[in-house]
Amino acid sequence: MAGAERLAALLPSLWRPELSVAGAAELLPALLRAAGAQLDSAGIAAGDILQAHWFRYADSALTSPFVARGRQLSGQKPLLPGAPEAQRHPYLDDLPRLASLLGLAPWREPDSARETVEEFRRRVARLVALYREGLGSRAAMLGMALASLPPADRDAAAGLTERGLSLQEFAPAALRWQAVASRGAPEGMLGALMRFAVDSGAVLDSTAMLVIQGVAPEAGRIAATEQPMLERFDPATGRGVGIAYAGTLAPDQALAILPAFTSWLGGAEGIATARHTATPALPADPTAPGPWAAATGAPEDSAVALVAAADGALWAAVNGAAAGALWRFDGTAWAAALEDLPLLQAMVVDGDTLLLGTATGLARLPVLVAPLAATTVDGPAVQGFARAEGWWLATATGCARLGEEDAIEPLGPGTRAETRARFAAVWADADGPVFFGGEAGLFRHDPARGLWHVYGGGSGDETVPDWTPWDPAADALPTARFLPPVTALRRGADRSLWIGTASGIARYRAQRIAGTYATLLQAWPELGAMPVSAIAEDERQSLWFATGRGLLTFDGIDWRQAQDGSLARLPRAAEAAPRHWRFDRDAARWQVRTAGGFAAATPELLTTVEAAVQAIAWTDGATGLLGSFDGSRFTASEDAPAALQRRARPEATRILTGGIPAVPRLPPGRSQWRYLQVEEADPPTPRSLPAWTREGRLLPPPEEAAAPMEARFLAGGVSEEEDQVFSFDPSAKIWIGWQPRAAFSVTLRLQPAAATETMADPVLDRLQQGLDRVRPAGVRVRIALGETVVRGGEHG
Repeated sequence: MAGAERLAALLPSLWRPELSVAGAAELLPALLRAAGAQLDSAGIAAGDILQAHWFRYADSALTSPFVARGRQLSGQKPLLPGAPEAQRHPYLDDLPRLASLLGLAPWREPDSARETVEEFRRRVARLVALYREGLGSRAAMLGMALASLPPADRDAAAGLTERGLSLQEFAPAALRWQAVASRGAPEGMLGALMRFAVDSGAVLDSTAMLVIQGVAPEAGRIAATEQPMLERFDPATGRGVGIAYAGTLAPDQALAILPAFTSWLGGAEGIATARHTATPALPADPTAPGPWAAATGAPEDSAVALVAAADGALWAAVNGAAAGALWRFDGTAWAAALEDLPLLQAMVVDGDTLLLGTATGLARLPVLVAPLAATTVDGPAVQGFARAEGWWLATATGCARLGEEDAIEPLGPGTRAETRARFAAVWADADGPVFFGGEAGLFRHDPARGLWHVYGGGSGDETVPDWTPWDPAADALPTARFLPPVTALRRGADRSLWIGTASGIARYRAQRIAGTYATLLQAWPELGAMPVSAIAEDERQSLWFATGRGLLTFDGIDWRQAQDGSLARLPRAAEAAPRHWRFDRDAARWQVRTAGGFAAATPELLTTVEAAVQAIAWTDGATGLLGSFDGSRFTASEDAPAALQRRARPEATRILTGGIPAVPRLPPGRSQWRYLQVEEADPPTPRSLPAWTREGRLLPPPEEAAAPMEARFLAGGVSEEEDQVFSFDPSAKIWIGWQPRAAFSVTLRLQPAAATETMADPVLDRLQQGLDRVRPAGVRVRIALGETVVRGGEHG
């Protein structure tokens, strides 16, 4: 209602003029129209002032009188929320004044990153939310990164305009080189059996690269660099694992052994693989995220589990129509290891053995001895394993624990006939709780107190507990189950409990709200209502999901799907407060909590139909290059290197060959290493025993125990590190390089739009400054574009 009409409505009906009557020029109507016009103008001004003082509305094209009048004069319709023209509106006036309270100003350079009104508003909103929720956290650093980057492609589809990014904690730090040398002449060289120590400075296992340089032989003093080998060694047991070169290096010729990584996907019709290899200039991506192709020679039946075992090989649990089999990849070829087994359900590594869940119980297979022979235990089908102070089992009849002599000991659901149900997943937290999931829902067990709880979570109300106490001796299985049958469980880097179900993916998390926390279940029905077979975490803390619609990954911000063998980023959802979800089993629908209660969610699917994936694994590998090395930089030549070999010693007197060649990882802290040479076909006969071959194999006297050290000592109190007299001449120069996965080391990794993309310095500088404002004290931050570190460099 216009101002004049509002004023006229206040007059008695007898004196109320008809303002709309043509020719009404009397004094009172004119006065009302003039006063009403002033009120209208004041109202518009007041509205403009209010909008200018709220960052969510200031400078909006939807409320701009300039935009409205311009569209009216050009015959265009009024703008509606979500219109592309509103997103491109460039005229900033009031919003920068408000944002100056946060020290923010619109970006003006480079030209490609020049901000529109709505882009600047989104950045302000993200920073307001960031400061409201607190600094110094993983979420704060991701929030600042999102707020500090311009759109990567303004013309991309909705949800894909911004750049993909991820945050890795315990990230590889600056590259370190250690030149390895023995004490004494000739300086800088090592001979077979000489050992050295490496202090990694890491908190997690770190990959390493090697440089071995050939030396000029001198009779009786220096030997040729023939079949050199480096081994990570355990002096207490005499065991070791190493990598060898099957050739001879010429004097001053250098061999660089660089890390390589392979990802493996097991499906209903075989196994696919992708390999990423480092170069002298760039590290390899340890997650090897595609593209995938069928593995040559791999089994073509259904692969239900993949693991890298103690023998250095990749093992596959494969099912045919009526029987299971174990296949093994040794780095060269696939081969069937055991056949005619019961149908296989699960497989994990337990030291030097494999634990197999089968349709008739479980089996244990030692992998370092020949011939291969498994011991079996009859019982219910074992469908999942988790380890924390022993093994926990999910079985076809309930929950269990692995007892002495691999006995299957039921506990909790399944100990009584009326509580038997199929459980398919188990996860054990390092701090105590064990979670079991299956047809009966999700259960939590506290081993220290012997308590059980079952997930309810149907109300979404913080005053109602999500977990209800459950007594295995008296209670029945719950009838109200607000999750689909649970098929996979894993704790993620965000500390959420990720739940794979028969109808999609969910996570149980604690959400920070107004300075406190609320627990909620979050689901993604837009990804599909497909079964989830497995959840794995890669080295960069992204989660991989083996599902009925293929492989899905989540890096904390974006979802990706393997489509036609390559990962494709899915549209990013609009930013909104998380809501609580539950599953209605009767309707087979996910429901989301709204102001009026729970409502069924029927979003448009973002994923495409792809071949199902059932298993995920990664293996380390290596690649060799010949060239020259100056102590810090390797320059490759065109010479073709000989093959690399994995060689191990499961005990001091036996050498085990085969497996995928890889430089052994550097463990946290201090580790012992040895330089060796591959053992000759006919090792020379020692003059006295005990003695060792040049590959470190012990030749003990009959009926005598192994000697503690592989050297003959001078008289006196000689320590392990000093004054060792060896039987083999020096034959190589060695350098070992690594990037320690260190504490307080974080890498923000930006996804490049193209392989050759570079980013403008102003953009990277703003991003670095923003991260410095929110990072925890003492944390070193690096920014990488793909695999190239572009900010943070050597020191972070």
